[in-house]
Amino acid sequence: MPDLFHFNQSMARTAGALIGRVWKKAFKTYKEASGYYSQRKPFEDNWLWADICRRKYRNGIHLIHKAIHPFDEQGQLKSAARIRRGIAKGIIQIEKQAINLGGDLPDKSRMKTFDQIPSILEGVEQWQDWLIERLEKLLQASSFKDKELLKEWLINYLIPFRYWLVILKRTTGKKRNKGLVLHYRKLIKKSKINWQNHQMTKSLSDSQINFYAKWADRIVTTFQRSSSQVEGRNGYLAFVHKANRGLPLQRLQVLTVVHNFDIRREDGTTPAERLFDQNFPDLFEFILLNVTGFPEPRKVKNKSPDS
Repeated sequence: MPDLFHFNQSMARTAGALIGRVWKKAFKTYKEASGYYSQRKPFEDNWLWADICRRKYRNGIHLIHKAIHPFDEQGQLKSAARIRRGIAKGIIQIEKQAINLGGDLPDKSRMKTFDQIPSILEGVEQWQDWLIERLEKLLQASSFKDKELLKEWLINYLIPFRYWLVILKRTTGKKRNKGLVLHYRKLIKKSKINWQNHQMTKSLSDSQINFYAKWADRIVTTFQRSSSQVEGRNGYLAFVHKANRGLPLQRLQVLTVVHNFDIRREDGTTPAERLFDQNFPDLFEFILLNVTGFPEPRKVKNKSPDS
């Protein structure tokens, strides 16, 4: 799905940049104004109006962030239509603030933003379908009798609760994200209460709850709205390309194997283990067991001094 950062960036370069310039100019004029308060008040009003538009612009960005989630505030799977309305609401609020400050947004930039929405919706729906597929496999392997109750507990209570925990952890603690952090904390508190009060939570043992919680954590971490997970590797490869003036295809394949089967998170899992949900042998030991020998160096004929 389109990267959320770049999706917001397309609006920041148009509406956000315009609002920022007007706000900065109004603030500078207000600070440099002199004379009686009645003489400075028009400059103060201009700055306050620009500041209100700037705050509403940030709220519009937050509306988009809040909209692009597979779950709603009640723990239900969110429909594509509802996600679309949330995104459109945020975009409209952002564009309105730019217009309030006398800006004119190019149609090309607006179309570029709206053209990404169908792909975003498709990405969320694909993850939701994948979630249902993985959930069905888990239920088939489970010996629990009332599987419908277990399914409801997982998809509407446990998974949303674990999902909002992950989202809060991913949200940076910058001042501009204060509203988002408070929103996610509110959702965590609400979903935790709903999960704790469910009859399944009270009836299952601690070991069973830990098992399903770890399974849910593996599921929810796969939903990615931004490309930050791979930007580090892309940056490294770009550096190697530039430093060595090109990267051999074989070396690129080796680096891909190392990245997928050897780099581990804090929980000890590799990207391949999280994607395929199965264990793989240690990469170094696998190479030692399967290496067939190295080619011998070329033999150089000794040349006599007389030749």
